[in-house]
Amino acid sequence: MRVHVFLSVPYNKTGVTYSCGEVIKGISESPLFSVTLAVPRLNVHLDANIEVRQVLPLWNRWPFPFSIIKSIAEYRMAALLRKLSVAEVLNESEIFYIWGGVCDAYIEAMKEIRRRGAITIFEATNCAFPTIKRILDDAYIREEILPNHGITEEAAQHENRFLSEIDYIFCSSELVVKSYLEYGSGAIGKCLRTNYGWNPSRLAQDITKVTNQHNPTFVFVGSIGIRKGAHLLLRYWVRSGVKGVLVLAGKLEATVGRLCADHLKRDDIVMRGYVEDIGSVYRSADVFVFPTLEEGAPLVTYEAAGCSLPVVTSPMGAAGIIQDDVNGYIIDPYDAERWIETLRRLADSAALRRRLGKAAKESAREFTWSQVGDQRRQLLLEVTQDRPRP
Repeated sequence: MRVHVFLSVPYNKTGVTYSCGEVIKGISESPLFSVTLAVPRLNVHLDANIEVRQVLPLWNRWPFPFSIIKSIAEYRMAALLRKLSVAEVLNESEIFYIWGGVCDAYIEAMKEIRRRGAITIFEATNCAFPTIKRILDDAYIREEILPNHGITEEAAQHENRFLSEIDYIFCSSELVVKSYLEYGSGAIGKCLRTNYGWNPSRLAQDITKVTNQHNPTFVFVGSIGIRKGAHLLLRYWVRSGVKGVLVLAGKLEATVGRLCADHLKRDDIVMRGYVEDIGSVYRSADVFVFPTLEEGAPLVTYEAAGCSLPVVTSPMGAAGIIQDDVNGYIIDPYDAERWIETLRRLADSAALRRRLGKAAKESAREFTWSQVGDQRRQLLLEVTQDRPRP
């Protein structure tokens, strides 16, 4: 079975490109699958038995910022997809697997691919656009600022047209499934539940925690912005009066910098910026806190659990691994009183932190990338046996 993977942004082993790389490496481990990755360019080597097609010409690959050459990359990615759609050999053993944003030219190519009997799959790393727009519009309005998240009605309509030419949508959480089922006819009957994972070796040689039980450290990892609920967390932390430290590892977005300028000056709030060795951040912490407003299945949740951290997160951030009062807490991101109460409880009880952290580590054993690879291979085998006909 040949799997043609299309990743719309340069592979740099972070964010969605990291997830894509780990998933397709897992698929390629079976001799039943031959995997080809089409990508604008490789910024980082992909260590796997995968044929890579970098569509940008050599002079466009590096060091040009991708934003400058994005339109060229989109044109060349679409051109490759069109070329494959009319290839002489194209049948039911061919799978076209799309990651990331798509342009209009993809739609006609996918229609032809399906007409000729091949399978089309879209990886939904986050919720459907209408859901994202509704959540983020509400978040910005609550702060009395104009939404500037970039999700438009036109983008949502384009996504739905694209989905009409897709056989299956791989959804990374139950809430992602729900968002697509509420979307419209383009997604009905196509959603398949999946998940992401974590790699213990990525978090360094030793994942033994080094913490201070008398002054606990709470950590947030991710973009420090509205979508991740960072502004809410900063306010809850200040109101809680916890004697400890809140560490935020990630890039600070300007909006949160303005909204929470006074909070960010406090001695008990530490801004780490982007951290290459993210395992060191988890190991230095006692609790992971992540009141995200919109997600698919955030990798940071799996990683924090794998590092024996209790996870306090929103329903969007639970990633199918967190169970309330078992290995962490799942709290509505706008439930200020429960967030504050939970921060205080965890700060006051090392025993509670140990109990939840131990359970989190046990849960994480079921979500390694190796197991994700097994799951994806099985899903691909199933969809080839029972695929819808256009």
